[in-house]
Amino acid sequence: MGHADPPLAEESRAQLRRIRFPAEPEAVYSSPLRRAAETASLLFPGRAVIMDPDLVERGFGDLEGKPITPLTTDDGRTTYAHWDEETLARNHGEPIQELEARINRFKKALMAVEARSIAVVSHGTLISHMVRVFFGEASRRASPGNLHVVYFRLDKNGNFHDLIYDVCINEL
Repeated sequence: MGHADPPLAEESRAQLRRIRFPAEPEAVYSSPLRRAAETASLLFPGRAVIMDPDLVERGFGDLEGKPITPLTTDDGRTTYAHWDEETLARNHGEPIQELEARINRFKKALMAVEARSIAVVSHGTLISHMVRVFFGEASRRASPGNLHVVYFRLDKNGNFHDLIYDVCINEL
């Protein structure tokens, strides 16, 4: 979907209303895109949600809203158009340097928060890149599915630990 900003489907809203996290976070951050903001308000009703523009999904340029399709690169690799840097550049997508700058700005914002538990509601590709930036290239995986959770711990020195990736929210 990228920067497209449709509301959640009613089926998604109904599903979210049935979910309760085992522990209430002390702070909640969200992408300001409607699908994430609505998700945050339904998952954490009554909580103030801090909208952070650095949490919006990666911009896919001309590929916005189009299906994620496989492609074979010139060197024979199979990848996906939405995740291939050359393809994104040709289609006016957000450069990786800008995406990583947003992720690092959000990391600095997290470091300043005085809370033991923070929920962040964002988008699959952004979260996948966030994990790679925080934990290194080897941790990079496909985007987590809709309504999936990624857990990690951030210590006072800005180091990340205890990555648990792509847990279905219905399994909590």
